[in-house]
Amino acid sequence: MNIIKELKKENNKESRKIMLDDLGLIRNITDNMNEYLMNSYDKQIVKRDLIGMAQEMKLRGTTLRDELGDNVDEFTKEIIENSRGPSKLEIFLTTIKSSAITFIIIFGGMLLLSKNFDMSMSIYFPILVYLFLGIQSILEFIFVSAFNKEKNFKKYIPNVIRGLTFFIFFYYFIGNKIARGGPEVKIVCLVIIHLFIYAITYFAYNKHIENLAESSDDIVKDLIDKTK
Repeated sequence: MNIIKELKKENNKESRKIMLDDLGLIRNITDNMNEYLMNSYDKQIVKRDLIGMAQEMKLRGTTLRDELGDNVDEFTKEIIENSRGPSKLEIFLTTIKSSAITFIIIFGGMLLLSKNFDMSMSIYFPILVYLFLGIQSILEFIFVSAFNKEKNFKKYIPNVIRGLTFFIFFYYFIGNKIARGGPEVKIVCLVIIHLFIYAITYFAYNKHIENLAESSDDIVKDLIDKTK
């Protein structure tokens, strides 16, 4: 079972029962909780609890914004700090899974459009792409975590890093003879290999989320109780 998908579905359903102002507030809070600051399961649980609080406030004739007052930024910071933080395994599996599906779409599309299933390419090309993705993930983990909560121009630093690494990689490596030389591999084999990679990481990701769910804490409720 895809727990994250089910949580998102339930959150979307329950969010229709709260005030629009509170819905916007919850989105502002959870938008700051990307995978480099908080694991996906905790993020959905936080969103579920905030929606539940907003529903309760609505019954009382008030709003979640009134309950939190001017401490929204501090409250968001405390949620992130009191969560289990990011999951390195989740980030790794997500990166590999999304990379695999990208390979499948691009190379599968090439084969379908060309109708030539004997097409080959240098084995160094996919290796260099994975090297690039690995370096970019490490840089994002470092810089997104450091600058995500910035309010001024500093919050755009991760985007600059992404752009620079992307430009350097494709300018130097893709145009370099390294990516066009060496032994070749049939593209259809790459597609099949990445189908297996996607399947393995898909099930490993779901299992990891299940493990996170088994040991989760009620982050929002604990913080609210501490402030009372």
